[in-house]
Amino acid sequence: MMARFQTERKRKLRNASAFALHDSDSEQEDDDSLFLTHKGAKITDDDYDRLNADGPLEDEDDSEEGRRVDRDIVNKLHFGGGKGDADAPEEAADGKRKTHKEVMQEVMMKAKLYKAERQKNKSSQEDATDKLDEGFADLRGLLDFRPTRANGKEILPKEPMDDFDKLTREFAFEAKAKATERRMSPEEAAKREHDRLAE
Repeated sequence: MMARFQTERKRKLRNASAFALHDSDSEQEDDDSLFLTHKGAKITDDDYDRLNADGPLEDEDDSEEGRRVDRDIVNKLHFGGGKGDADAPEEAADGKRKTHKEVMQEVMMKAKLYKAERQKNKSSQEDATDKLDEGFADLRGLLDFRPTRANGKEILPKEPMDDFDKLTREFAFEAKAKATERRMSPEEAAKREHDRLAE
């Protein structure tokens, strides 16, 4: 039990000193206001080691190997210099890492396959559109209800217009009278004539 306590203390000191922002050790011991919490409870290094992906903090002790694996996974995926599995070079089928040239060739092949697939889809879509256009020409003749000379039907003769229709059309198209000056009263006409003679 004593050996475990000593190893835990050493680990805490090592971890705490790696990220310490204080100038001296005495400040570090005095400052207890900055700490991580989970649901209001303070998270210690022991709790961090016991975190699982399944859920919150667990009370049972895990093996040292299990804690090391969890910490390695977290360091690799989140804190390992920003390089996780997403940025790691892909591995070939034989277990070797692919070179940049191999990766670029693979990207070009995928792009060419995608382009060929798009062209194939485009040509099949154009063929389907052409077939629909041909079928629509036949249907369009059936949809035309107005008689025209083009489809062979006779145009019905127009009925002669009666007098009312003729007058209505004449009034509709008749030129509108433009506004003129208003009619002057006899006094205004006399005044205008007087002014004209005075000049």
